[in-house]
Amino acid sequence: MNWDVPEFPLDKQMSENFALLILAGPNFDTEREPLAWIGRPVTRRAEDFEIQPGQPRLVQAWRSAMEAAASNAGRPLTEIGYLIHDAGKASDVAGKRLATLGQALGEPLPEFDILKQGFNNTALMGDTGAGTALTNVALAIAYAHHKGTPVLVAGTAEKDTAAAVVVTPPARAREIDPSKDWFRARGVENTYLPWWGLRRDVDWGRYMQGFSE
Repeated sequence: MNWDVPEFPLDKQMSENFALLILAGPNFDTEREPLAWIGRPVTRRAEDFEIQPGQPRLVQAWRSAMEAAASNAGRPLTEIGYLIHDAGKASDVAGKRLATLGQALGEPLPEFDILKQGFNNTALMGDTGAGTALTNVALAIAYAHHKGTPVLVAGTAEKDTAAAVVVTPPARAREIDPSKDWFRARGVENTYLPWWGLRRDVDWGRYMQGFSE
């Protein structure tokens, strides 16, 4: 669980966040389909790598972290279909973070478009503070669940450090039909309801998109 209000005492700001994840391992029978699977996170520090031609130490750290995170999730890095990160925007620091992520992904995924296939959460919401990591993991769960593709979550906030985790979709993903209504967009009171994996003993077809009980 995490929550943060980085702009306190101001309220009703985009950066306010709260995320609560209820986790279970693959051998625990919840009688529900999983929303997604979260691999073991990986952290690498640039100081642990040697400078190489065309390969800054931080880029090496990122590539190592990404490959290890993908391995922990049981997938090769080449299967990553989306990136969620906290590089931010409108600063030299944000630009360097984006460039480093792009270079680290460029070799294993030469056609990966970090702008079109990525979501820069803090560029939209602002500095989400202590809630950044878990909020991004929650977003990755949603994307993997509804798109059926592995998602890489990259934490760039700590200087000279690469933090990565890969979220993979369940065997039975609930892909979104954009032509149909989305339950959680029907009012504020619905937005904050818990999001559970669907029970195995019910007909999924009777549920509106985004609804679970």
